[in-house]
Amino acid sequence: MFKPKFIVPTLLSVAGTSVYVFAKKRKQAKQELVKKRLTDSIKKEFGNQNINGYWIDFDNHNGLEYECGITIKNEETGLKESYTFLFTPEIGEIYRIKLVNDSYE
Repeated sequence: MFKPKFIVPTLLSVAGTSVYVFAKKRKQAKQELVKKRLTDSIKKEFGNQNINGYWIDFDNHNGLEYECGITIKNEETGLKESYTFLFTPEIGEIYRIKLVNDSYE
């Protein structure tokens, strides 16, 4: 039937799984908050332009700032412009905006 020698490994396994799931959910919640704040900051910084997409490098962040990028299609010229920038989610600031490339679609 039930063997007492399996109690400790079973409890450790359950505890480890619980900690892993909690840490994963916490990381996902933080990333969702960063995405929301970045979306709001992009609207402020780039205005009403035709945004094709953006990215956030969650693995390569320097303390409180994230490296990000955006692609915008310029309707007047037909160019797709790609920019990189740093984003600080605590204050919602985008800075060091650099044009990476521009190309026709």
